[in-house]
Amino acid sequence: MSGSSNFVGVANIKLQIFNITKSVQVYVVDNSSRDHDILLGLDIISLFKLRQDEHLRVSQASVTERGEDGSCCILYQRKETAKRKI
Repeated sequence: MSGSSNFVGVANIKLQIFNITKSVQVYVVDNSSRDHDILLGLDIISLFKLRQDEHLRVSQASVTERGEDGSCCILYQRKETAKRKI
């Protein structure tokens, strides 16, 4: 992120991304000139099992089966981008 923003504070929110909902801590900034509503850090990307491909499409891992030894198969399902509501 380049430029400057006004730091407003920290908030604990319930965030849902695709099929996973978690309580997370977010940093709130006041900057209406940004093109994006949210900046996801590596911790959130990992927590919500997100992946982005070379076409900038975002998907989320889902556990589909467990083997006899407890191993699991992870599939990434592509979701349509949610439309913003203001």
